[in-house]
Parts: sequence; structure tokens; C-alpha cells
Amino acid sequence: MSKEIITNNDEVKELTEHLNEYKHHFKMYIRILAVRMVKLGESRIKVGEYLHVNRQTVGKWVKIYDEEGIDGLDPDYSNCGAKSRLNEEQLEELYEILSNPNSHYTIKRTKKLIKEKYSVDYSIKQVWVITRLKFGLNYQNTIY
Repeated sequence: MSKEIITNNDEVKELTEHLNEYKHHFKMYIRILAVRMVKLGESRIKVGEYLHVNRQTVGKWVKIYDEEGIDGLDPDYSNCGAKSRLNEEQLEELYEILSNPNSHYTIKRTKKLIKEKYSVDYSIKQVWVITRLKFGLNYQNTIY
């Protein structure tokens, strides 16, 4: 197993700053800490032992960090835990449909529309999250 040692000291400084920024967010903090430890030359096995996670998880976090940067380590994904099953174009199209003043979609009708149009079966709760939180629509203006 090869060690991934940082050749750029600026990366360690940046990771240290992120640790300070995310102290309140324990999962994010642990993930950044794990990546930082590996980047400083610690083995994934030792990092896993220190942080009580397995070495494969540590390796996954390092890979995610290398590919996606710090945002990839965020377990919340302000995106509700997982990436959306609808792509941006589909979400824009759905927003246009729902925000049309002549459309009167309930949460249940919106769920059915998504299933029929995009073959995605969201829960009622997820449809609510998309319409209320992501789109900012409410019962007073479009969803009756």
C-alpha cells in the first residue's frame, strides 16, 4: 500500500483551515481530518484505527477529496443526503411546469407527474423538499 504524501504544503494549510471551519460539523470534521492525516503520510490503516473507521472508508474519503475537493466530503449534501435523481435540466423543466400560474399541482399530483414524466419515484417527503425547499413554491402561490 502506497502512502500519499503531500508535496504541496499549501494543501495541508488549506485542510487545517477547513478543520477549523467545520469543527461544529463532526462528520465533516472527521472526514477532513482523515484526509489530512493521510496527506501528511499516515497510513490509512492507522488513520482508521485513530478515528474508529475502516481503512477502506479512509481510502474512499481520500479519493473523493482528490476528485471532488472539500465539497465532496460533505455528508449532508445540502442536497438531502444524496445526489438528485433528476438532472438540472429536468429540475428546471419541472419548476417551469409547477410555477405556471395555470397549473394547480398538489404534492401527490407532483409526485405522480415526476413518476410518469421522468420515471423517478420520489417519496411524498422528497417531493415536498423539492417543491418547497429547492423551488421555494408554496401552497399560496402555486401548489393547491
